[in-house]
Amino acid sequence: MDLFLLVPPSVYFGVVVGIVVGFAFHALVGHQRRSSLFYLPFGLTGFLAGGMAAQRMGLNYMLVGDVSVLTGILGALIGLTLAHLLFA
Repeated sequence: MDLFLLVPPSVYFGVVVGIVVGFAFHALVGHQRRSSLFYLPFGLTGFLAGGMAAQRMGLNYMLVGDVSVLTGILGALIGLTLAHLLFA
């Protein structure tokens, strides 16, 4: 139980936003034959990549704590779109 206290709240927030973006993408453009869990790793990875790219470039748009939400969502959407086009 103490392990959860060691993880910063920004990590939890980033995971939640990545999951929400993945499920919203599935609800809007997903296929019935694909599970919503198919899009989950692509949403999380894209959100992580977008947030890391923003931090590397020094962009600080729509920061919530340490998380750059705008670029994270853009990264997640790019990752989800690529997954949808390549694997669908």
